[in-house]
Amino acid sequence: MTRLVVTGGIATGKSTFLERLKAKRPEIGHFDCDQAVHQLLTEPQVVARLRKLFGDAVFEGESLNRAALRRVVFADESCRRQLEALLHPLVRSRCEACFAEYSVKRPEGLFIADVPLYFETNGSYPNDMVATVATTRTMQEQRLMRRSHLSRGDACAVIEAQLPIEEKVRLADVLIWNEGPVERLDDQAELFLRLFPSFK
Repeated sequence: MTRLVVTGGIATGKSTFLERLKAKRPEIGHFDCDQAVHQLLTEPQVVARLRKLFGDAVFEGESLNRAALRRVVFADESCRRQLEALLHPLVRSRCEACFAEYSVKRPEGLFIADVPLYFETNGSYPNDMVATVATTRTMQEQRLMRRSHLSRGDACAVIEAQLPIEEKVRLADVLIWNEGPVERLDDQAELFLRLFPSFK
């Protein structure tokens, strides 16, 4: 069993890179931390904890207002830390459960965890290798503004809440550079998979 972490900055193209890997090798095991967070934010126990932490300001009636929550946590680092302290252990636990299930089915397989905040959480996801998907800061801002309909100021606030992408590149074992056309990313996915010739 080979266990990998793919990380990077927001809007650098981690999901697209993983889509390319999965298209080439559908049998790869995969856990998406962002999807896990999205699911957690719908669960009653988590939502109740959020109301206790942040009050009615992040709710519309009984419904969590995710845009309001985002504004609160990116405007106040202490609020962001509280949110992370709530969500990160839950996400890690679900990742471990996903890995355990996959390792029974494919004991010689390849399991990839998509962990955007891997370095920010002190590398708390076990792995054999870490790959960072990176691009320039300018491209990152443009993609995030376009994708999430954010102002440049809001996009910068989100990006700056993460470790600088240059630092993630320095700490990684492998760099995936996602500045050019998607075909170049596809080529890098092919090269990346060649690192694991024993993967079955």
